[in-house]
Amino acid sequence: MEQSFAGGDWFESSVCGIDVWQQLPQNPKCESTGLALKTEPLREAIQKEFDQLTELKVGAGLGETQLNLVSKQLGVRIIPCRWVLTLKGDGRTRARLVCKDFKHLGQSALKEGHYSPTSTIESLRAVLAVAEINIRPKCGEQWAIISLDVSNAFMYASLRRGERILVSLPGSTRSRKDNRKVGLDLFKALNGLRRAPLLWYLEIRGTLVEIGWNETADPAVFRKVDKWGRLQLMLLYVDDTIMVGPLDACMEVVNALGARYTIKETGRIQGTQKGQLEFLGRLITRDWNGGPLRMGVADSYYDEIERASGLSLTLTSKVPDLTRIVEEEKDQVLLERSKAQVYRTVLGKMSWLAISLPTILYCTSWLSCYQSKPTERAWAALIAVLNFLKSQRGFRQSFPCGNCDLGSFDDWKVTGTVDASWSLRSVMGGYLHWKGCFLKGWSRRIPVPCLSWAEAELFTLVEGLKEAVGMSMLLESMLQGLPPKDDYVFFYQTTEGSFQIVLRTDSQAAKQISMMHGLLPRVRHLEFRVAVLQLYTPSGRLEIEFVPGSLSGSDALTKPGDPVHQGILTQECGLEMAESSMAVNSFVQKLVEETTPMSSQNRRRVLEVVGNFIRVLSGTMGVDRWSLALRDSAFHLDLETVRNSEVLECFESPACEPAVPGVEGEKSGRHVSFAELPEIRTFPSKSIPRRWNTLLGRYPHLEVFREQIALVASGVPVFVELCCRKGSCFSQLVRQKSMGMFQYR
Repeated sequence: MEQSFAGGDWFESSVCGIDVWQQLPQNPKCESTGLALKTEPLREAIQKEFDQLTELKVGAGLGETQLNLVSKQLGVRIIPCRWVLTLKGDGRTRARLVCKDFKHLGQSALKEGHYSPTSTIESLRAVLAVAEINIRPKCGEQWAIISLDVSNAFMYASLRRGERILVSLPGSTRSRKDNRKVGLDLFKALNGLRRAPLLWYLEIRGTLVEIGWNETADPAVFRKVDKWGRLQLMLLYVDDTIMVGPLDACMEVVNALGARYTIKETGRIQGTQKGQLEFLGRLITRDWNGGPLRMGVADSYYDEIERASGLSLTLTSKVPDLTRIVEEEKDQVLLERSKAQVYRTVLGKMSWLAISLPTILYCTSWLSCYQSKPTERAWAALIAVLNFLKSQRGFRQSFPCGNCDLGSFDDWKVTGTVDASWSLRSVMGGYLHWKGCFLKGWSRRIPVPCLSWAEAELFTLVEGLKEAVGMSMLLESMLQGLPPKDDYVFFYQTTEGSFQIVLRTDSQAAKQISMMHGLLPRVRHLEFRVAVLQLYTPSGRLEIEFVPGSLSGSDALTKPGDPVHQGILTQECGLEMAESSMAVNSFVQKLVEETTPMSSQNRRRVLEVVGNFIRVLSGTMGVDRWSLALRDSAFHLDLETVRNSEVLECFESPACEPAVPGVEGEKSGRHVSFAELPEIRTFPSKSIPRRWNTLLGRYPHLEVFREQIALVASGVPVFVELCCRKGSCFSQLVRQKSMGMFQYR
């Protein structure tokens, strides 16, 4: 919500050639967290924004009268602006001048010509696969994955020739000459402009082409081959960039870009050394020296989904049968408005997660059918999926897949595994591999009713062929570049590509139909669909293999997954539990087993709370390994390798809070009852790690612990106090002799 500047102090400043008075908010707050902002850092942040607008020559300053006159002459509307004030994770106050360029005329950005190319998770997987399979073996330890961020990227992007955009500054900015509002006649883009991402893409694309980079089949992925024949790849997502290649060549590019823009390196993984970086909300890690390259989502995102649902969930490893749940519903009972909004919010978060976690693709695709009008039974299905999702926490994709050899023997082959279900709600699904690396998975409804099982399988073969052709074009253009341009040096020459496509299916009928020349009279309704398959099959570009349904993981993408097919899908997609998550889960599980018997509800609460605490301790103190030893029926936790690190796992409480303090005596003492989540206490420290500031900013109620929260990685002892009912099972757990970090009271 836009803040009120009424009653605030004024200070002198200037922007783009105009001397102005700038007013400060009377009670400034961070718009992300609601925390109060200090006046002096805020004044400096606003002044810095004005200085950058002036230094980068973003526009020409105009008085209110002149601004209105130019607008009338050109027939251009004036776009208002506002201040966006935030507190960054490292404690810095940032002020951004943002245009309020909202959608008008009822058209989308694509129809209005504002669409900017952005990368996809499939392109990111392809870049990491090529880096790990092709680039690293040739460069040894002298290769790297580097993530970059361009500060104020939009302010470097010039408007197109003849384009005029006028903006008016907020009412808190007044001319010192006549105390009236001022505006800008823009030369470059500004935050909030709908065209800003497109203009920035055109700017950075032109720069990359100028310094020797070339386009690929994905407009957001670029390649370069240096004079020694070494390959480099770069993937763009607005102002975020990830680059792979020889370390010295990457640093040359960083220096070249740094000469034009303000570049900040946000992460690096070098060679086979241990490292971690974050890109597009996903963690890319190498957990130990010489270990596999992995990509996944932080554990805190699972807590965020649970918190958004507002439910108390129970972990289960069995995939729910969603069709059975909904078929029990005789009358469509719609959810009330607030509950329906929660359904859509949780489903949106799960859909984003499913892109990185193919084991829940079928579930999220199925639940999305009820997104417009969620019902009570759909809500029950959502709860069942969320319970299953808890068992998927900690899984990350390895490059290449550890126990999968699909497509691993040929550099010029993409292998797909596809399947379909046949019912009133037929579903098609599959996944693609290259050199043993999982690249893409999908689970989609077949848009029309199918008259036979073979027809449903043909649908999924065509869908798999479409996805495989697109992926093969991307890989081929990454490795070899786009085909040469024609004689007019304008269009790229057309090509069918040289990658072979192999599709694995468990339908003999669909395989035989795709290899026919023409069609039998009884299946003439399939003519157009099958024509695509019969075009690629005789030339040898497409090869269709039969795989028994019992060995196909794609069954878990089209039907309620049984444990066998779910396990095959997990293995063939390269999903492995991160070592840190495995160690924490194992430690907590064995620790709880040593206590007296407890109810399943008690066990679930203990596992969640103690597991969350250990994850915080692990992330904060930089623990590399956990070791577990049995001594006098007590488990010891050894922090073997403590390093200086600011890589923290956010400690977020479960969505359902434990029982509140002051539980009445008549309630059964069988269940655990404790006052609050573990309170973290430690000795004072000189500073708080940068990402703890992010956590405190995200959860204002934790701000009161700022002075106490100083969990540094220098080996400072950490004491945790857990409040629970006397004599409860949980109190027996914390009384373990070796758990010196717990203080019982």
